[in-house]
Amino acid sequence: MDAIRHLFRKRATLRPEQTRNRVAERKPTHCFIRITVQRAYDLPLREAQTELECIVKARFQGHDVSTSVFKGNSPSWNSHLVLPVQPPNQDWNPENLQKISDYLILDIFDTKIWEKSDGRSDKRKEERIWLGCVKIPFFTILTYSLDRLDGHFELEYDARPIGYVAHHPRKHDHKAAAAPIRSPLGALQFCVSLDPPLQPPPSSQGPVKERLDDAVLDARVLAWIKECKAPMHCSHRVYDALARCMKRDWVLATRYVSPCIPPPDAFDPNANIDVQMHQLCRFVSLIPFFEDRELEESKEGEVPTVWCTSKEFVVDMGAGDWEEHATLLCNFFLHLKVDTFLLFGTGIPEGRTVYVMTRQWGGSNTVHLWNPVKGRAYEVADPLCTLKDVFYVINKDNVWGNIQPKGTLAAINFNLSDVTCWRPLLSQKMIDEYTIQSPQSLHTVQTEIDWARSPPKESKARKMEEELHADLRNKMEDWRNEEQQLMRENQGMNRKLYQVLKRLERSAHFLEVFTQEDLHKELESYLKGYHVSGFHVNRPYTDIDGIVEEIRNSDIHHCGALPDDFGRDDTEFAHAVFVQPFSRHIYSVWVAAACLSKR
Repeated sequence: MDAIRHLFRKRATLRPEQTRNRVAERKPTHCFIRITVQRAYDLPLREAQTELECIVKARFQGHDVSTSVFKGNSPSWNSHLVLPVQPPNQDWNPENLQKISDYLILDIFDTKIWEKSDGRSDKRKEERIWLGCVKIPFFTILTYSLDRLDGHFELEYDARPIGYVAHHPRKHDHKAAAAPIRSPLGALQFCVSLDPPLQPPPSSQGPVKERLDDAVLDARVLAWIKECKAPMHCSHRVYDALARCMKRDWVLATRYVSPCIPPPDAFDPNANIDVQMHQLCRFVSLIPFFEDRELEESKEGEVPTVWCTSKEFVVDMGAGDWEEHATLLCNFFLHLKVDTFLLFGTGIPEGRTVYVMTRQWGGSNTVHLWNPVKGRAYEVADPLCTLKDVFYVINKDNVWGNIQPKGTLAAINFNLSDVTCWRPLLSQKMIDEYTIQSPQSLHTVQTEIDWARSPPKESKARKMEEELHADLRNKMEDWRNEEQQLMRENQGMNRKLYQVLKRLERSAHFLEVFTQEDLHKELESYLKGYHVSGFHVNRPYTDIDGIVEEIRNSDIHHCGALPDDFGRDDTEFAHAVFVQPFSRHIYSVWVAAACLSKR
């Protein structure tokens, strides 16, 4: 029967139609997001060694659409999906379109079929197990409106499903070697376009004259921007050497780069330097992300773009965007005596972004790029690095504009002393003159953060656990009631998952090794007696509603075996919440959810 169903299943289009590039619609009245889902790589494999049966579900502004099921461990859908776009107040003006803060989310699910026959009728139920997702801001889609956004995208959220093992291709596996990427989290290949194309946000810079009181330095910044943009292949890049602080004053961006002492609970000072850097990168990624364009507009209709100092970022705001996260991580690395720079450019899916660049010269000449929001480090040759173009880099002494043609990151020459590749803002003579005559123009705007004033608060973390656990349980009951099903808890599994989450936190912070195999050993007694579907995720703490909504979108409440003839089933659920506190009200939130059906 399964073979017959598979033979007559809905098949994906082999060569889906793709939207041709057109000029932007001047007065649009409607628009659609067109997504071509091509294939996935390195997805976790079923521990039972049966093949995956995956679908991709696309979500945007309350609408969703899914691909057909593809059976195989390297699914290839080649499926075309369409979702509508609804701007605020149905206002299609370009300025209003830029206010859309929604994300296009692509979820990957493995599917499992439950079947039962009582002799009179056949019952069938599809269970979906969440494997992870990719999130694309609409602002990025709008930026690529006249073209299309395509590539390989690493799963942004590693769902780590229970009952699955990580994909580890063998060295001599020819099929694995032929795959274009290798990701520990899994990756999805797709392209996105708008139909009709909308007016993208302006790529040109705003006013750049008379921002500094120092007329000589202001003129030099303007001249440097013109020099960098002079080559035709650099005209699209955005160069700047100034930053606007919270007081709306403009200052030289180099003044934000200064060593910063990290909190003692963020890293292990006795570990090797590589571990310390990864620990600090992960710590910075736990600070909530908030973009400037989500702030209220000024009276002139301008979205305020400000660059907070690290103290303002951590102590006053408690959230920030790319500049703030990258600056804090850069300054932590400088405290460790690492050759570190801020790197400005564009990435997919984030759009305009800021990374941290570290260099190690000598025998290896290694350059690493650090994504401070995701908490990931990449080598420049890594095809999964979301950074796609480099505009300029900054350290505490100078700014260098990249004047090399756009190409792969691996092809970029990161030797900043090579004037054919990099254009410095300040000459050594100018630096020496300002150091003597006007040191305040170069002096850092950063001040030390008093981490000891707000140490980790264990009591608040335990209270957050209780609130989130209770809220999640109530929501699970509501979701099950909507399906006219009961929500039975397995308290033993709840306790076991809580202990697992504590170990996962230590593993994520590079304090111990805890693999997927270790997870299954911890849950061995439950895996023997039950069919278990579940996952665990790790997030910065923002708000409870956002985390609960993610759990609902995972579809965990629909998992489980078919009910009997009286509508009863033996399905049980378990969930656990663990919160690890850090200094200055920074929290690492872990949530695990599982569905158990007796074998």
